[in-house]
Amino acid sequence: MKMYGKGLLLILFLTIAQSLGSSVQTAYINNQQAIPPGAGVTLPGKPKPQSSVQQGVGQQAAITRHFDIELREDDTVAITDHFTNLPYYSFWTYYGPTDVEWLNLSGGTNYVKNGSDVTFYNVQGDLTVTYRSKQFSNRQSDEVTFGAGPWATDPFDVYINVYFPSWYQLTSATPSGYVANTGNLRWTFFNITSVTIEAYFNQTGGQRPQLDLPVDYKGRNESLGTEFARAFNTRTTVLFDHRFPNYTYDQKLLPYTGEEVPNPGGSGDCNLGKNCYDGHDAYDFDDRCPAQSPCTNRVAVYPAADGVIIQAGWLDDKLGCQIVIDHGNEWKTRYAHLQDLHKNHTCTGILRWTGPVNRFVQIGIIGESGSGADGTHLHFVVRHNSVVVDPSGWEPNPQIFRDPWEKKSGEVSYPMWMNAIRTTRIAPLQTSTNIPSQYYDVMVNVPPWYYSSELVFTLAEFPVLHIPDTLISTGHSFSLNAVDNTNNFIHQLDQNLTITIDFNNEELQGIQSNTLSLYTWNNPSSSWVAIPTSINLSGKVATTQIDHLSLFALMGTKIYKTYLPLITK
Repeated sequence: MKMYGKGLLLILFLTIAQSLGSSVQTAYINNQQAIPPGAGVTLPGKPKPQSSVQQGVGQQAAITRHFDIELREDDTVAITDHFTNLPYYSFWTYYGPTDVEWLNLSGGTNYVKNGSDVTFYNVQGDLTVTYRSKQFSNRQSDEVTFGAGPWATDPFDVYINVYFPSWYQLTSATPSGYVANTGNLRWTFFNITSVTIEAYFNQTGGQRPQLDLPVDYKGRNESLGTEFARAFNTRTTVLFDHRFPNYTYDQKLLPYTGEEVPNPGGSGDCNLGKNCYDGHDAYDFDDRCPAQSPCTNRVAVYPAADGVIIQAGWLDDKLGCQIVIDHGNEWKTRYAHLQDLHKNHTCTGILRWTGPVNRFVQIGIIGESGSGADGTHLHFVVRHNSVVVDPSGWEPNPQIFRDPWEKKSGEVSYPMWMNAIRTTRIAPLQTSTNIPSQYYDVMVNVPPWYYSSELVFTLAEFPVLHIPDTLISTGHSFSLNAVDNTNNFIHQLDQNLTITIDFNNEELQGIQSNTLSLYTWNNPSSSWVAIPTSINLSGKVATTQIDHLSLFALMGTKIYKTYLPLITK
């Protein structure tokens, strides 16, 4: 999208028109000529109690319309138009263009059925704009304008909802300067022909690096998001504790999801079977590359981002051999427990000692130096203004549930991974909603009336390396949670959600395919529990239904090799 002055300006026009003024191509649905691509819905006249459809001589039917605009990670725009109670189709969805500079929703909307023109007008519904989570490295204000345009002659009744990921917040909106509450902004168009929302993101911070994983994985040089996610989920062994990352043991672990893990034990104790470490201030990465996330060099250490090495060597006894890189603007990363092959502090695992480096140059070798190392791994720390922060950010809405570590330290944990790890989306009650993972390997379908009120769902990658020895994860592991308008976590739903996971043969290596199933983490029993799952091995699709929200992982039983004794005469 284009930049204008200090901000990114996206103008969305809801255009009132009696008919299409030019010829357009038409899409086809169920083999019937349908609504032209790019066309909006004709909305002339004053609001009426029921929406209308004019067919030939004027047959009418009540219509409900939901128009969704999604501002994606890369600033492209996805459009989804939902209609229900149509005269010929009970439900219809149009997916619009996804790469636009200006989005003009204009013209009339019609399609042909059995030779009769059908025109929608006076369709009352709501428009939804959803901001997706993104690594904003230096983002100013977004000005989003909804306007009927100078050609409008009559007001119309349209609700506007603006939703946003919970890690940043709209701070001002509407012509009257109303300060937005959390959740959504809603107005009704009557005599207003234009409403401007100035979306100031107060959680963006200054210029900061976008970070890659500091270890090797397939596709790292090409920045492949799907491979990033598999490596993140299979090689991360310990997470950052937001309460608190100072090695004080309070028997609680609070990861970036905001969902507290009770009683994880002391430092280094992962008896809950998932990634924990009470008081941990960093991310730990394993020195093993599983078949589900192959790599060329399992012990290679790379800069997470371009920068300058400012320290290297045996910097302290706890972390042993280390490298510190300065990325500018007070952002630094540390790579610790590097190899010390001769155990004499010579740090054979440091390959670059000084000077500028980029993220593609190997700087070190994973080791287990220092008294704090419990096995071979890389200890990766991110600091801003000398304070440790979580590069996965903080998912909950900070104006309702503030990050305890931010409150204590004054430093914000921003989402800094160069590949996004989460999707945030509102789920209306009246229609079903699809929530895809960032790389569309996981799809969650939320049915209508799934709960008593609308919820905001977050689907996030979540590492689960510490699992029973009998199981292997395919690399498809994630957190699925939802919050209400007061930011309370909702765990039990009124209807089943459908989860669909696409996998491939590579991810099944070492797994007995007939044991493949989706597992969920059960807090009361402190164990992974298998969920009844339909597995299509030929189509490489796993499907299940659940009515609760938790951590999930697609796993299967490990293939064990049996070696017969060698018999010689």
